Amino acid sequence: MTNQKDFAICEPMYLPPVSFLKMLKSYKGLHLEIHEHFKKSTYRNRCYLPSANGIQLLSIPLLKGKNEKIPMNEVGICYRQNWQREHLKTLKVIYRKSPFFEFYEHELEEIFQQQIPLLVDWNIVLLNFVLQKMNFKTELKITNDYQEKISDADDFRNQFSNLKNENSNDENTIKYHQVFENKIGFQPNMSVVDLLFAEGNNAHSFI
Repeated sequence: MTNQKDFAICEPMYLPPVSFLKMLKSYKGLHLEIHEHFKKSTYRNRCYLPSANGIQLLSIPLLKGKNEKIPMNEVGICYRQNWQREHLKTLKVIYRKSPFFEFYEHELEEIFQQQIPLLVDWNIVLLNFVLQKMNFKTELKITNDYQEKISDADDFRNQFSNLKNENSNDENTIKYHQVFENKIGFQPNMSVVDLLFAEGNNAHSFI
């Protein structure tokens, strides 16, 4: 019998990696840390997808994101360029031949038409979308303030830094069929939507 806590705590990420789901499945709830300082070059505003030409990075442009002294709940999204159209276009190009993309395409289009001011709110909207489609029953809460030491949750803050710093050779890597696997090989720990579009409602069973 472990002394595992009911909740984990982690920062909101943009369509986070599959390893995030692997962590989340063991908890009934997740505290989303929105009062930490923003950190550059992390999943907070970027995600990775396996494309025909290799790993594709999608990055959300930010108004104040380059200043790491700004709390996450104050980081605004920049809409001077239509990055949403480009990200959605990339998703369609990569996943138009995937088994389940068509079942989620319309709802994703509606989400990507919204201009949500803050990065944390955008990330939470997409997280709710993914968890719902994957049949996760996780209870989501946001933090009220920043606490360096957490007593009521297992702390996973900054455990998911970026793709380059994660161990892609993990023997417990979750594997499933990817669209371009025959061309570029299986790419581990891609965005959760890669698993969702490949396996649909059955994606939860791969976690």
